[in-house]
Amino acid sequence: MKNRKPLEYIENKYEDHGEIVIDHATGLMWQKSGSDHWISHEDGNKYIQGLNNENFAGYNDWRMPTIDELISLL
Repeated sequence: MKNRKPLEYIENKYEDHGEIVIDHATGLMWQKSGSDHWISHEDGNKYIQGLNNENFAGYNDWRMPTIDELISLL
């Protein structure tokens, strides 16, 4: 994390790319919209497997975010 700018200096933290959003502060890519209801962890993993199988947004390495990655959205 050496030479990383503090968050308040990052302009346009999020960049909209249609189905996905790129977070320039973390370098993470997020699906813009997911399930509209709560799902189990098992069903979430199946959903992610489906995203990877269909090469969603041109990528096949989608995964569940960590707690710290989720907190970075706040």
